[in-house]
Amino acid sequence: MTIHRKTHRGRAPSKSPKKKHQVIVIHDLPEEDRHAADDAAAAGFRSLIERRLFSSRTTQRIDLSVVSDGTAAVRFHFFPRQVLAHVSLGNHLRELWLTNHRIDSLPPEIAVLSRLRVLGLGGNALSVLPDELSSLDSLEVLHLERNALITIPASVHFPARLRELRLDHNALATMPPQITQLRLLLHLGLSHNRLTSLPPQVRRLQNLVSLDLDHNQIGPGLPTDEMTALRRLERLGLEGNRLQEPPDCLKRMPNLTYVRLSGNRFSTTPIARRRDGYYQLATHCDDEGNGSRTVAIDGLVPCRDQNQLNTLYYLKGQ
Repeated sequence: MTIHRKTHRGRAPSKSPKKKHQVIVIHDLPEEDRHAADDAAAAGFRSLIERRLFSSRTTQRIDLSVVSDGTAAVRFHFFPRQVLAHVSLGNHLRELWLTNHRIDSLPPEIAVLSRLRVLGLGGNALSVLPDELSSLDSLEVLHLERNALITIPASVHFPARLRELRLDHNALATMPPQITQLRLLLHLGLSHNRLTSLPPQVRRLQNLVSLDLDHNQIGPGLPTDEMTALRRLERLGLEGNRLQEPPDCLKRMPNLTYVRLSGNRFSTTPIARRRDGYYQLATHCDDEGNGSRTVAIDGLVPCRDQNQLNTLYYLKGQ
């Protein structure tokens, strides 16, 4: 375990108040003080773990993330065995957060977490995933963003019940084909990777509501037939890629409402860039002529303009 002294402003899933976080770095202390500081911090952290394990008997939730709560923090380099032992004794656990540590691997024993529904491992140093990951039969939300994943071997399968999978800020060059087997998946984050294309199997993800592909290397276009198969998709992030023109598939996706396209290689910019990057597709209401009707808009419009049109129509109807 390593101890740091710096201000941590990272966001964690804990509900504790946001404060500046002081952490002590062992190697910045005089030699004679290092072991004492290490022992004291480690003892305090062990006590914290014990308290969290005890309370989880009621809450079935453990948050051991490095959080901005004003206390000293010890970062794990290994998956905490205390948690595995706790569950092995028959204590049920539904939610586990280990955000912003330095965990570089997951032990096979994670298979005991079979009742876990949420697992937060963002901000670690994971470069591999264990085959036992598929044993987490109840898992619905998996955070693996900001790790060191370059590829995911074919032997590794994600739990079949996943509804949300975050793999943003890794180094994936291809979309792992195992993802396309997740028929229940609603939210998929693959932004800030090295993707150059999408596999044909992406069409299987027909329950997807949001897909974040911002800041990859996708281009010059998107596979039209495969993308239009995602008929429930509402939000699509394509900012910062290598698209040469707005994809034709956008007009053929019936539920697509918000899309990000800034930072591509369009020869002509279809609309001005907005601060949040999102644009709104499709329709607005018009009450001219014989009563109200829905009028299709050719292309994209900024969210703000679309919302103003809808607001004006609503006010005129009062």
